[in-house]
Amino acid sequence: LFTPAVAPPAAAPTPAAAAANFSTPAFVTPAAGGRRQVAPNDVAPLLAVGGETAAVAKAVVAAAKKASENLVTSQLEAAALADALAAPDALDGARAATLGAALASLLRAVPTASQFAPLYACRILAAASAEFVAAFLGGGASATLLAGALAHGAPRSVRLMALTTLGNAAGGAGCREFLVEAPAPELAKLLGAALVAAGEAADAQLSLTAAAAVHNIALR
Repeated sequence: LFTPAVAPPAAAPTPAAAAANFSTPAFVTPAAGGRRQVAPNDVAPLLAVGGETAAVAKAVVAAAKKASENLVTSQLEAAALADALAAPDALDGARAATLGAALASLLRAVPTASQFAPLYACRILAAASAEFVAAFLGGGASATLLAGALAHGAPRSVRLMALTTLGNAAGGAGCREFLVEAPAPELAKLLGAALVAAGEAADAQLSLTAAAAVHNIALR
């Protein structure tokens, strides 16, 4: 469905450079583990999982340092974050919740154009951890995304990551928390943003990514 991930450069990329080096992984179902097209009659969630971790973690930390030294905690230290991204299923609940709150704060602190790497990390964690989803949304991430990364005018790469994060939050381990933490009016806006993107037929990748998010939300 999508091109495979591209190997990152040796040096730690900036958040902007990261968008050129990491591709959106193919959507898979938890059971299938293979490439899946979005199908109207599919009843399993469609998740975008896997991808680069070490370079993304460095880019997230770089974005945090640029925004504010206060955002650089032990959980946003590059090595610790890379470990979490490499094995998100193994995260304990408390650590996942800390990461959810920290990344929600980071998204509020950085401009939309610099959100690719943080959202790449959020995408991975949202698929695997209910505690991450609860803390991420509880930290106001939905409002931040609606005002920036999910908006029609957002940079394409950032918008793709926001849509995959939305889809993974709705379809992954935190699907119940997604419904609990996102109030009905906010959930309607999230769905609306995904529907708008799904209708942009001129950009097949964006449209399919958004359609997967709509699909996962509809399952709930």
